[in-house]
Formats: sequence, C-alpha cells, structure tokens
Amino acid sequence: MSQDLLSTLAQISAHEFAHVLSTRLGWYETPFKGEGFACYSAAESGIDLMPMGLPVHYYPKWLISRGVTLRLGAFWHLRDYSLGLYDLAWSFATFLVVQYGRERYFAFYADKSKDLNERLLKFFSATALTLQERWSEFVWESVDADPEQICEMHRKVGRVCSRSMWLKG
Repeated sequence: MSQDLLSTLAQISAHEFAHVLSTRLGWYETPFKGEGFACYSAAESGIDLMPMGLPVHYYPKWLISRGVTLRLGAFWHLRDYSLGLYDLAWSFATFLVVQYGRERYFAFYADKSKDLNERLLKFFSATALTLQERWSEFVWESVDADPEQICEMHRKVGRVCSRSMWLKG
C-alpha cells in the first residue's frame, strides 16, 4: 500500500472515528452539527488539518466577501453533504470552541433540545441571528487571505464521509 494511500486512510479514519466518539456526547441530529464536530475533531487531532481541502474559515470568508450571509438557522437544517456544508460546519464548530470553550461546545452538542434558538441561548446566551453575526466577524478577522486569493485556490479533493469508498483503489 502506498504512503499516499495510507495517509488518506489515516485522514478519513480520524474523521470517521470522530463520528464514533461523538455518539458519547449526543446524537448526530443534522449534517451541519455532526460533520462540524467530525471536521473540527479531525483537524484538532493534527491528523487531518484540511478535511475539505481548504483551511478552516476560508470558504465562509469568501462567501461573506460575495455578500452571502452565513445563515446559521438555514445551515443547521440543510440535509446535503456538499463540500460547502462541511466547510461551514467545521468553521462554526471551531468558532464555538474558540469563542466559548470546548466544554460549552460539547454540552451544546449533547443537548437534546429540538429548538436551535433555545439551545443557543442556553449555552451561548445568544440567538442564532446574534451568533451568525459574531461568527461572520470572527471568520473575517481570522483569515488573512484576501477573498480573491481564496477564489484562486484549488480545493484539494476533500474526504467527505461518502468518499471513503475511494480507498478500494
């Protein structure tokens, strides 16, 4: 087995193992919640520093530069598994940990409240609208790269969950 294939296997494994570990905290619930946790955890482990092929917060910064509002409530309920969803979810999970601490993020993840705003108020004392504004500011300030540079970057092929079949090669 080639070193490149082993490296890819380790990266995918880190992401998927994070999903397994997350069940000790709470249920998957939505792709935004579950994939955010897995991407954050894989990056934090040092095994997979760019789960979706771009550094954390780059894609959201590019979206903001194009006038797109990071609509937390809408993202929370998305049911797709696009690279963009992974990038946004990873960015939001990282934002919560950096701004509010890992323990509060884990408690938020574990909470079973169905109402997102209720949960956000409980753990972060802010509504979805307030948090999406804080997240947007955080993203903008966290990334030094100019949006035009981000636009010209080539996204490396990411390792979304459904892509683990690539290892068959």
